[in-house]
Amino acid sequence: MEGVRVSHQGVKAHTPEGSAGRITQAGLAARSPEGTAAKGMAIKGHEDLWVEIQANTFRNWVNETLKPMNIKVVDLVEDLRDGTVLCALVEALQGRRLKGWSPAPTNQHHKLENVTTALQAIEDDGVKLVNIGNVDIVNGNLKLILGLIWSLIVRYQIGRSKFPPRKLMLSWLQSAIPECRVSNLTTDWNSGVLLSALLDHCKPGIFPHWRELNRHEAVENCRRAMKLAHRELEVPMVLEPEYLASPWLDELSGMTYLSYFLKPGSPGYRTTLEWVNSRLERGITNFTTDWNDGRVANELVRSLGGPALPPNRVRKDPARWEENNQHALDAGKKLGVQPVLSAKDMSTNEVEHLGVMSWATQFRNVRPRPPVHDMLRVALDSTSGRVGEPVSEVGYT
Repeated sequence: MEGVRVSHQGVKAHTPEGSAGRITQAGLAARSPEGTAAKGMAIKGHEDLWVEIQANTFRNWVNETLKPMNIKVVDLVEDLRDGTVLCALVEALQGRRLKGWSPAPTNQHHKLENVTTALQAIEDDGVKLVNIGNVDIVNGNLKLILGLIWSLIVRYQIGRSKFPPRKLMLSWLQSAIPECRVSNLTTDWNSGVLLSALLDHCKPGIFPHWRELNRHEAVENCRRAMKLAHRELEVPMVLEPEYLASPWLDELSGMTYLSYFLKPGSPGYRTTLEWVNSRLERGITNFTTDWNDGRVANELVRSLGGPALPPNRVRKDPARWEENNQHALDAGKKLGVQPVLSAKDMSTNEVEHLGVMSWATQFRNVRPRPPVHDMLRVALDSTSGRVGEPVSEVGYT
């Protein structure tokens, strides 16, 4: 960052461990040239602010992940230098022990070896690491460290996919709270209103008066909603309320916090699964393998009156699963629901849960239609008729 140096002591000062107290919205506003927290102000030119927010959020995410191991990071640069925390983090994310690293490195060589072990394990698990090596971590390159942690968040929390995670998250949120007209993962969330609406979607009745919130009380709205999410939905506060309310909220920090509503087992995941099961004769347990053969997709569309395949026409042969799912996607279009994934993607074991969730959630906004056979009426111009006899007029409505 040209002309700007962000110290981790500065970041720490905004956390409970720091001595200067929590950051305030007024403090953030005072840093802008205009002296006001103008909504929608571009982050470009304020890199110190987004780096500060991102470093704080990512550190909190790391601590949340390492909580079962009783490890706490205070400073990302200093605490990751020797590779021990990074190895522990990878072990927690991958659910396995890494071999060949030293829990008590005594020299630079051991530190470099530890970081190498962690980076290799990450790459072996399909995470592509670009322009980062063990020396960057040991030397404390903050931007590259943040890039590494973001790669871990995408892979192990948001979900590995060939589609941009931002697109999938936005798709689900837009369908979950359509009244809010979500268009981004930053400034739309500053007022706290959208987060409050999301809570009420995940647990109906938890925040029924979200429409009445005063958007000018952004920090208080965010704080109230985040505390409620933590208490009622077990969503950790990896993002500070003041940061969520800040016009300089960076997209990756916003995505990190919101991902706790979307990952498998999360509040959003559970409420979507419950709704889908309410439309099915035989319930499902996930948004991945249960959808591969196309049975669930077709049944969901048919339950709302779409012209999808009936159960007896859904092919059980794995070679025909893509065809089954294509029928469901095409039928969904007739109800106004656009595909998020292709039929081929939905038919593979590696299908991304968020893509299927996003597609399924769109149907919550579809008004059920009567089945096609109930919409067909035959009119005869005679008071009597027999099967097989010709009729003079047949009307369809």
